[in-house]
Amino acid sequence: MAKNAVKNIAGWISLVISFLLLYVLFTTFSISIITLVEIILLIAFLYVVYTTILNNKFTTIFHKK
Repeated sequence: MAKNAVKNIAGWISLVISFLLLYVLFTTFSISIITLVEIILLIAFLYVVYTTILNNKFTTIFHKK
């Protein structure tokens, strides 16, 4: 189970990284402050999702509101 989970997470991370690279390539031609903020927010959101998947604390975050 653990090996499959690691493989799934690694595959998901590689998909995310490839998507981010494509997104950056498309936005480099029209870089503005807004697109930089979008990229930073996207990376932060993906980091939060990734850490919640690893720590399995998905329910506790919603209950802390």
